[in-house]
Amino acid sequence: MTHRLRRFRFVLLLALGATAFALAGAGAASSAPAPPVRPAAPAPLVPPKAPPLPKPNVAPSSYVAAPPATWFPSTGGSLPCLPGFICYRPADMAQIYDLPSAFDGSGQTIIIVDAFGSSSIKNDLAQFDAESGLPDPPSLTVLGHNGTGDPTDPNVQGWSVETTLDVEWAHAFAPGANIVLSVASNDNAHSLTEAVQHALPKYPGAIVSQSFGGDETFVRRGFIDEFSAHRVYAGAVALGDSVLAATGDFGASGTGDTGIVAWYPATDPLVTAVGGTEGNPWPEGLQDDFGNYGGEETWNESAYGGGATGGAPSQLFPSPVYQQGVSGYAKRTVPDVSLNASVIAGNVIVWHGLHGIVGGTSVSTAEWAGILALANQARAALGNGPLGQANAALYSVAGSHPDAFHDITSGDNTFDPAFPGFSAGPGYDLTTGLGTPDVAKLVGYLGAVPGAPPPARLQNVNCQNQQLTGSYRNVHVRDGSWCDLSNAVVNGNVDANRASGISIVGTTISGDLHVGNTTGTGDPFHPGLNVICNSVVMGNVDVSGNSATAPFSIGGAGCLASTDITGSTASVVGNDFHFDNNAALGNDVTNNTIFGNLECIRDGGVGGGGNQVGGNIRGQCTGSQLPPS
Repeated sequence: MTHRLRRFRFVLLLALGATAFALAGAGAASSAPAPPVRPAAPAPLVPPKAPPLPKPNVAPSSYVAAPPATWFPSTGGSLPCLPGFICYRPADMAQIYDLPSAFDGSGQTIIIVDAFGSSSIKNDLAQFDAESGLPDPPSLTVLGHNGTGDPTDPNVQGWSVETTLDVEWAHAFAPGANIVLSVASNDNAHSLTEAVQHALPKYPGAIVSQSFGGDETFVRRGFIDEFSAHRVYAGAVALGDSVLAATGDFGASGTGDTGIVAWYPATDPLVTAVGGTEGNPWPEGLQDDFGNYGGEETWNESAYGGGATGGAPSQLFPSPVYQQGVSGYAKRTVPDVSLNASVIAGNVIVWHGLHGIVGGTSVSTAEWAGILALANQARAALGNGPLGQANAALYSVAGSHPDAFHDITSGDNTFDPAFPGFSAGPGYDLTTGLGTPDVAKLVGYLGAVPGAPPPARLQNVNCQNQQLTGSYRNVHVRDGSWCDLSNAVVNGNVDANRASGISIVGTTISGDLHVGNTTGTGDPFHPGLNVICNSVVMGNVDVSGNSATAPFSIGGAGCLASTDITGSTASVVGNDFHFDNNAALGNDVTNNTIFGNLECIRDGGVGGGGNQVGGNIRGQCTGSQLPPS
């Protein structure tokens, strides 16, 4: 039930990065909430001013999600809400944003990526469902080491809250979807990218939710590696996945103090960036007198001790095609879309059996993951594949069907007065993007737009003296033939034994890659070298036993003509990479990211270096080890 205010007593919330949380006390499971009731003609709410939300203190190589929380004594009651707050439950949000009754996300999978995880997540979700009148998800699968870290560490506690709200509110918007929680053992950016990569090959066509990020200034200074992350996102999109990320809770100036800056990975053009709104009038205006949609403005509670939605131009990426002629900027801008992120009028969660109120762009990101799961279910009902990279479809629908979005035209995202942010206005803006959805209408429009092919239609293919640019299940290169995989997608394995030449550029392989006994460099698209450039192989790579007339450039000089939007030429390997017994003298293995081991032994010659390796480095290849994951 939504608890409306007879008087407003503000309680200061401490820093929560992409989350704000207030404990509301223990409560037993109860029946489904009744429709909200608003008092007649409430008096205007004038909360007292408060210090701004403190910025988190984390290493620049770590992503930010949910640092320390403020705890509150129990307020009692079966459906608690703190005095001075408004508490939304799943039934409220379903009515406000017009979730369609015909779809619940059945047949879809939402991958939620977090650090450390939460040891109580299964019990908490069960209590949340019982209290909210929701069914349990068809499955809740946990990958990685859930519930790790020092439970007394406020940062670990914050990530535990983050995990809880992500799972519960993605499920609330798509209760029929399968939930996969992929847990990194720490909050280092590489570890979280590995947690994304680890889940992808198991669940093609999934929705990937990331309620974390870091300032792009950290990326530019080399603390966060956008090269390998972008390649992993490219692999996700190639498999039909939709990837989302939060824009952060510190307005247009991010978590640092250097000026206007956007958050990565939200700025990656392959990612849907999610910002935040609040009720207009604030804080109670999100719902009207009948519990339906009321009005919204840009989320900015910084004057009252809360946060403000992230949003700014990227320093890294040019304007993608879907934003050209829309944003008015030459650079990629965020957010793309938004949802309610208010802390004062926030969402109820159950954490370790206790009730809390959460806000921030973490919540809106998890909810948008649920919305895209509904859209994919609608698409499947029409015989269409998943959306895949969602931004082109979202911008297209916003242009042709403006009724799919609530256009947010007021408010700004200035958090630090020293660095004024951006203001909302008609159409797209850098505070709320395209706006917030009328979900039933949006899902209806997204059902028929172009997307990824259904996996069931993929076929095995034999490659014989040809270039492959499509989507396939497995690829086998015929003996004595050359094969060129260019921006292809292979949902299985690639096997090339005794080929006359092989090139793999901009390609995603969800399984393993085996290249052995190559006799030459016969691919006419890459004369003189065999190459593996700007690709992602989510399994193992074995390049072994190739002849002296078959040199390989893997991420090195032979890939310079194949740079991607980040300027990178290198590839990502999800497990181990063996480059052994290759007789040519002119091989190079350069700047690749290998999450497992790298072995280069008994080769005629191997140049290059700069590889980043999660496991051990053995033999002739050189590089450095990634931070422990």
